[in-house]
Amino acid sequence: MFFPIRFIIFILFCAAVAALQVWLSEKENKYLGLVLPLITFIISLLFPLNMLGTGHLMADLFRVMLVWLIANIPTIILLIIYYICRGKQRKNKQLDKMKILDLN
Repeated sequence: MFFPIRFIIFILFCAAVAALQVWLSEKENKYLGLVLPLITFIISLLFPLNMLGTGHLMADLFRVMLVWLIANIPTIILLIIYYICRGKQRKNKQLDKMKILDLN
């Protein structure tokens, strides 16, 4: 019974974070859009610390790498949003420069 409500809240939270990332990425300061990816990257570094060792080095190493990669999925998504927004902003600046040169 509570699953749909929690799922809807989770989807709304993800949409809000994505909207915040778009808003921060479109700001004039280019470092402002890197705040959320940096936060999620730092949090992803904490995930492997919670794993218990089984005594097998290769199995533990594989497990730690897999958990770290999965924990970085939000970081990758936020960076994709950042680069898309910055690319659009860079393109608009180039168009503005061309319009200014055409007026002269």
